[in-house]
This record gives sequence, structure tokens and C-alpha cells, in this order.
Amino acid sequence: MSNATSTVASPGNGLNSASVRCDPARDVPAGKYHWADGDDEHPGGPPPACSVVAVVSGDGVGRIFRSLGVHHLVKGGQSMNPSTAELVEAVVATGSPEVVLLPNNKNIKPVAEQVDSLCDVSVRVVPTDSIVAGFAALLDYDPASTAEANAESMWESAQAVIAAEITQAVRDTETDAGAVKVGDWIGLTETDGIIAIADELVIAAGSLLDRLVTEEHELVTLIEGEGATPAFTRWITQWLAEERPDVAVEVHHGGQPLYPYLFGIE
Repeated sequence: MSNATSTVASPGNGLNSASVRCDPARDVPAGKYHWADGDDEHPGGPPPACSVVAVVSGDGVGRIFRSLGVHHLVKGGQSMNPSTAELVEAVVATGSPEVVLLPNNKNIKPVAEQVDSLCDVSVRVVPTDSIVAGFAALLDYDPASTAEANAESMWESAQAVIAAEITQAVRDTETDAGAVKVGDWIGLTETDGIIAIADELVIAAGSLLDRLVTEEHELVTLIEGEGATPAFTRWITQWLAEERPDVAVEVHHGGQPLYPYLFGIE
């Protein structure tokens, strides 16, 4: 998800603020996913004029995307890119004449761009670099519209979000933010790379949010991944309540590997 991901690896819910909204997807049944290996049942009912296929990692992330209208999901993410054939299979399986494809990772975009020429379905790619950008894009998805119109409006929505993440370093390196040692927690963005470094996850998260969240922002979305804990989430949400009291907070359980917290700032 970031140009600094070569330095990172796997990491290591309580809410108590009026500004924090719980994740509605927690109460949504797991539903019927279409993973590219076909290990599911297809969604019922006639296909819409325009479907969405999204690349995701983590069952919780999949449930969030399904609750926002995604019809078929393909497993993928950092260091686990799906093949073009897997994306084509998912697109064709929607049964729709037009499809919007969300790669949700910069490394998957080149593969996604090939799909339109490899099937009879009209496919438009919204070049999302992150899960939170895909999340934001889906808020403007209209299943009755065309892929072209959807791609335009969804991309505009995705660009309005600042995507950031917390992960853990697996090697020593030097960055513009300072020296990183193995085991450090780092906060990074797609555009700026590593901008926060600390020996504790929550300190890195606080430093990252302090840099990114301004008085102009209205909403911070947290997506919990592997390594997130109720205590860590509580610390982060309370920090936001105290330091950015006018900003609303949403918390979702994503279950994604490598990144215990993904942030979307709007």
C-alpha cells in the first residue's frame, strides 16, 4: 500500500466516546463471498446493470465491502497479488454487462487494467491504492448506473480520503523521519512514506494522526487488523476525542494481515 512497504511485516475495541460510531458491518451476516477460487455461493437475485469487484484481504474487510454493495471479492493485497485470470473470473461471475474493479493496492493496478481487454464485460478500474480508498469509493457506487459514470464518481470520492497505516519494521533503515530499527512501529502514507516512528504501536499511531488530522477534517475511520486490541483501539479513539474533539470516529474490524490499523481521514 505504500512505497515504504519493503521495510515492514506482521504486527504485534473498546469505545468510549460520543463521537465514536460502531461498525455496522459487525452486525452484518458474513454473507456469500465470491473468492477467486470459487469457494462460495454466488449472490442471489438478478445481477445489476453495473457490479463491483474488489480485491481485499481479511474477512472483516470483505464483510465491510459486501455491506457497501460489492458483489464479488478476490483475495489479495500487499505481497499477494491476484492473477489476471482470477480477476477475469470474478468479473465474469458477476453476470453484469458492466463492472467496476477496485484493486485497492498500487501493485495490483497494472493487472487490473488488463481485465477489460480479456473478457466481453465492460470493465472500468478505479485506481484505488488502499482499502480505505476503496471503502470511500463505494459510498458513491450506483448499481443502476454505467461503469464509466460509476468509475468517475467513485474515483472522485476515493481521492478525497487520506489513507494511512501502522505496521512494524522488519529491518533497520534510514528514512526522512529518522532511523528505523527492527521491531519499531511505523506510521506511513502512500504519498509521504514513513512519517512516524516509535517503539510502541499507540505512540506511533498518535504521532501519525497528529501529523495528518487537522481542524478541517470531519471523520477518521479506523480499520482494525491482526495485532489490534481493544486497549489499543480505546487509546487511539480517546486520543482523537481529546486532541481532535470535533472529528467523528468510526471503527471497523477488518482482520487484514500486516497492518493492525488502517486509517481513512476525510
